[in-house]
Amino acid sequence: MRRYAIAAAALLAVAAGEAGANDDWLIGNLLAKFCNESQGYAAGVCAGYVVGVADAMIRPEWPYSYARACFTNGMETGQLIGATKKYLTDHPEQLHFAAFELVAVALAAAFPCGRVSDRPKM
Repeated sequence: MRRYAIAAAALLAVAAGEAGANDDWLIGNLLAKFCNESQGYAAGVCAGYVVGVADAMIRPEWPYSYARACFTNGMETGQLIGATKKYLTDHPEQLHFAAFELVAVALAAAFPCGRVSDRPKM
């Protein structure tokens, strides 16, 4: 777990430096508001954003080796959203960072890539 905290801090430090260059990025505060809605537009934005980041993370060209996640077959969108919501709730001090990095760190922490024997049986 400490490994993920260190990776999260490094990723977020990089994001903080880059986020100032583009004020149009979705930040954690706004994503947290969207994700706290249970229906409607905001809930759809949350779901779409989280699934989009998860889709990017499973691509072989995903460049962030310190924010890798391993998703199992049959995983539900709700699990991804739940993990992201929990991370955002547990880390309010990071909500000023770019939402993309927060989602990536949240999913990497919730669904780490371990040894095959550590993964759930299918």
